[in-house]
Amino acid sequence: METSSATASVLSLRRKPATSPIGEPIPIYVSNGKAYIWAVDRILLNCFKSGPMMSICFVRFRIEVERLRIDYHISGLLTGTLPQLAQQNVFLGLPLQLLPEEVVVLVELGTPRFLSSGIAVLIDDLNSHRPATLEESAEYKIKREQEIEEERRLTVIRDSERRNAAKEVYRTQIEAADQKRRARQQQAHQIDQEFDHTAEIQQGMLPPDSTDDSKTTNDTSKVAYFVPIHLQSQPPTHSPEGPNLFHHLDSAREAGIWTYPNGKYQKARCAVFSALWRQGMFLGIGLKFGCDFLVYPAQPKKHIGEGLISRVLVHSGDSLRFHSHFACTVVQDPQQPIAPLSLVSYGRLATAVKKAHLLACWDERTQSVQFLSLEWAGMG
Repeated sequence: METSSATASVLSLRRKPATSPIGEPIPIYVSNGKAYIWAVDRILLNCFKSGPMMSICFVRFRIEVERLRIDYHISGLLTGTLPQLAQQNVFLGLPLQLLPEEVVVLVELGTPRFLSSGIAVLIDDLNSHRPATLEESAEYKIKREQEIEEERRLTVIRDSERRNAAKEVYRTQIEAADQKRRARQQQAHQIDQEFDHTAEIQQGMLPPDSTDDSKTTNDTSKVAYFVPIHLQSQPPTHSPEGPNLFHHLDSAREAGIWTYPNGKYQKARCAVFSALWRQGMFLGIGLKFGCDFLVYPAQPKKHIGEGLISRVLVHSGDSLRFHSHFACTVVQDPQQPIAPLSLVSYGRLATAVKKAHLLACWDERTQSVQFLSLEWAGMG
């Protein structure tokens, strides 16, 4: 099958992840040997030109999860859930838990030759939190009371505005009802003048003629309130600097914070992950499909017009939009024998899940990875 030069140029383009840090390093919080992404309060200033002499800038929040997925093709796994609905697993949120191989790639990339740190840095989450001082506790209590009082005041204002709006809507009905009430009171007053004794009794039983709006109180002590919890990744008692911050895996290993990879098989997994990731592919957990990784290859979409190959729109195989193409199994040594029954199992499994099974062999002597795909052939 022949392929035109333009098509070949399009297919050769693939949006690969950034191989150097973009902006500040991403903080990865390590707790009990697991790596999480928590940061959600970063502020970016985006600017773009709207004309030859004018540019528009706007401020927006960008969470590190978005930055990892778009810039670095790192998906991770959202594990956050609601305290009252801990069993639900449909709508998950922060934190984002990273695979150990993803952590190794993010921290090691760009170090240690020409950069002080890689794409991300490791933070000892447990030791980076300190007990609050008495001054901080008192300041927090005062701030909390101020927020509660402000919330109550706004509640009273909203209720007053709602009542005034209702009066405006039903003004005609209110005036008609008021006229009827006054007519009844006037008629009752005329009857009371004839029977003074009965009038004295009824005057004590009659409701007041009107409500004095000036007596309406603004007391907010009995207004219900709730305590707002601000979504901050770095509270005042959190200080991830100094000895709790690690720019390299070696220093984190010496401190006992991060020990992966440890052993030949884990090193092989990291090498295979890095080799596929550098080719612009998304990788996910492959346990459900009987493999080590699920591989989502990048796919070019189309180019805009003829001759505009430089503006080709290339969309990577994001796991949120595409199915994986390969189920990857890591082979830690080229000399490791593979049983024929295992090859048959790989092929049958790949056919059952409609994927190609990818064998990735790591050669530690040559520091290279070789790939071999398996699929059923000659059937039917």
